[in-house]
Amino acid sequence: MEKLFQLFDTDDVAVTVQPLGSGKINHTYWVQGQRGAYVMQEVNTRVFPRPDVLMQNIDRVTRHLAEQQPEGRNLQVIRTRSGELAAKVNSGFWRCYNYLEQTTALDVVATPKDAFAAAKGFGDFLYRLSDLPPDQVQPVLPDFHNVAFRVEQLDAAIREDRVGREPGVRDVWNDIKLLQTPILEVFQRIQSGAVPTRITHNDTKISNVLLDAHSLEPVAVVDLDTVMPGSALFDVGDMIRTFVCPVDENEPDLSKISIRADIFEALVAGYHEGTQGILTPTEKDMVVDAGKMLLFTQAIRFLTDYLNGDVYYKTDYPEQNLVRTKNQWKLLSLLVQGEKDWRSLVRKVFYKF
Repeated sequence: MEKLFQLFDTDDVAVTVQPLGSGKINHTYWVQGQRGAYVMQEVNTRVFPRPDVLMQNIDRVTRHLAEQQPEGRNLQVIRTRSGELAAKVNSGFWRCYNYLEQTTALDVVATPKDAFAAAKGFGDFLYRLSDLPPDQVQPVLPDFHNVAFRVEQLDAAIREDRVGREPGVRDVWNDIKLLQTPILEVFQRIQSGAVPTRITHNDTKISNVLLDAHSLEPVAVVDLDTVMPGSALFDVGDMIRTFVCPVDENEPDLSKISIRADIFEALVAGYHEGTQGILTPTEKDMVVDAGKMLLFTQAIRFLTDYLNGDVYYKTDYPEQNLVRTKNQWKLLSLLVQGEKDWRSLVRKVFYKF
């Protein structure tokens, strides 16, 4: 690892190298040098088959953010000694960032303060990129939030039934078909241009916001691999999906799944503050729709992988992707059942009544 580090233009020498974080996609390492600290990552090129494009996106975005807040603690891509954005070593694709000192990342949303801070960070990210034309970044995963594409994948998995699991999922598939049309209508409304195309993060779990270790104010948004043109609704919808429930998507006991109203309200308030008024009335009105759409999409992605033999998501036991499907579906059902109340909550936050 020390030799890999020397490929980057840091004017430093690695003293300590150790694994960092709990990410499941890339291999990440913390490097303590004689002069500073750094983060090195090996990009998973199976998940991201166009790493050169990915790094161009990240470089464009991080430079823009730094130009807007030159005095801030900004994430920076450290180029190789030959001036490249990453180092290609054998079959590996390695990159290096500065390490942002005195920051912390949360793995769970425990309090409204957590939700507010993280959502404010993602909102600020959207706001500071709002004057960068979306065509300045390229779609590295073109169908990532394409609901119609995900439905087609599920239909194919049902038809092919590669590992003989289709008979055991008919009940949940019937439930999915009942909501499929209204969710597709939400996605088609986004695609129609009813809301602006923006540069969005697209993976807004709380651990992707670094907070100040003392004040817990947001410092920087990280894990920028999925940054591409999209809708703010993708980001706020994924926050609803990952913030509001007290247990995560792996919880098999559906009785533990609920929507925490105080967390919901805090994340909307934090996003509202971070975005500083750039959201359109339509974007605000579709926040609950966004939560429904992201939960629906994730549920059918888990079910598709279960039917295909667990080829995409890492699993610890054979039924885990089906458990995840039912978990997400229960949370979606609760959002639908209380939809009137959740819409009222969102209006209260955005319009102060």
